Amino acid sequence: MECVYIPELNTKETNYKIADTEAHHLKVLRLQTGNQILITSGKGLMAQGTIIRTSKNNFEANTVKYFHNMGEVSFKIGLAIGILDNRERFEFAIEKCTELGVSAVYPLITDHSQQNKINKDRLITKTINTIKQCKRSVLPTIHNPITITELLENVKIFDRIIVADESGINVTNKLEKNINTLIFIGSEGGFSNTELDIFREKVSENIIIWNLGNRRLRTETAAITSISLLTLGF
Repeated sequence: MECVYIPELNTKETNYKIADTEAHHLKVLRLQTGNQILITSGKGLMAQGTIIRTSKNNFEANTVKYFHNMGEVSFKIGLAIGILDNRERFEFAIEKCTELGVSAVYPLITDHSQQNKINKDRLITKTINTIKQCKRSVLPTIHNPITITELLENVKIFDRIIVADESGINVTNKLEKNINTLIFIGSEGGFSNTELDIFREKVSENIIIWNLGNRRLRTETAAITSISLLTLGF
């Protein structure tokens, strides 16, 4: 069943116009009156609807069933990831981590970053397409670029922080689930010694430095691996 994005979706209305990009999506797929689709609000609500094709380029949908938090994990996952000079690799990491359940993305300005800017609108579009593809009901929040110090000082919604670095402990013990977790991934070259000192000063039972193995991983690989391990509970 195909999925479209309508942020206005709510449980009080039953009829929705499908326009612009979403209508084009249905047209390309050759969906017609009577076909069933999913509608995601990106805010935690999903609905099943029946298509009504009103013209060549316009559709409507009548909702018949609602789902709350469909496709979501039971805890919040934040991804703080070093901005990459290669836009495609950076976007790939965010797309795949969105598929795995990330709820917030914090592009990091690190000592090794060669870029300190992002195309936020483009990333939002990418994440919208991703939640439709994997049928998630929550659209991850894409934050503005931020430094490690600023993020540690201002993020209070996460109860556990994991930092991926080869100097950390081996990932051998299973983690307790259902804890809101923020994962830090460095850019090319990883985190600098100065940045690692910032984390080490704060290391406690709620701040963990993870060694992801005996091979040096690219940023996008480290991000996908970390989120996968976290959602599996290792």
